[in-house]
Amino acid sequence: MKPCLDRKLENLTAPLGMHAACLATGMPTPARIIFHGRMVTGWRTDVELERDLRSVQAMFLFGLLGVISYYRIAIGKNMKGMILAYGLYIATSLASLAVRSYAYSFDAAWNTIEPFSYLVSVSIWLTALWSYHPSPVPALAIRLETDYEDLVSRTQTMMGAVRSHFAKAARP
Repeated sequence: MKPCLDRKLENLTAPLGMHAACLATGMPTPARIIFHGRMVTGWRTDVELERDLRSVQAMFLFGLLGVISYYRIAIGKNMKGMILAYGLYIATSLASLAVRSYAYSFDAAWNTIEPFSYLVSVSIWLTALWSYHPSPVPALAIRLETDYEDLVSRTQTMMGAVRSHFAKAARP
């Protein structure tokens, strides 16, 4: 390959492939791929890898909150405390890791912020989970049996229509 094409291929595949491979396999260290005898990594440091994985956790947490709000799922005090504490820990970790990946003099502050944010999160978890609070009962009862019966009847009607269509097509 030409050197410029090799460099373009490396710049294109390294970030995408490394992120996908590392996230898919759950590897704790950056994945590495060899291009023409050279080792290519997706992350320059472990701080960048941790920052990227924390951002994926934040996206999943936002997705979970989106599903909860979209479907109006009632959650209790215990679950709210767990979500709040986990979100706080991820937010402080992301903020400090973002600063730490660009300012190397931030390591001393990071050594204080990380344990403190973990302590605050565990304290919130402790207060939220200390006593059991049942989840609120939804106002509308879920009718799974009737929904399933409706689905079965519609499916049988459609299958009958398909069978009659095939029977007509099979006749000469």
